[in-house]
Amino acid sequence: YDVLENQLNLEVQLPSNESREILSFLGSRANVNEFKETIPSANDIFIKTIQNKN
Repeated sequence: YDVLENQLNLEVQLPSNESREILSFLGSRANVNEFKETIPSANDIFIKTIQNKN
């Protein structure tokens, strides 16, 4: 994470579709200004699958 001018930027990887829960948790403790969902590419999924087999 980075802290710039009292701003905290986080990148979180969740095990499943739990974005609502994490946003609720963070929203009760801080002001959430932006939320972006990052969807892995087919290449990212392929590489992760191959790595998990080894």
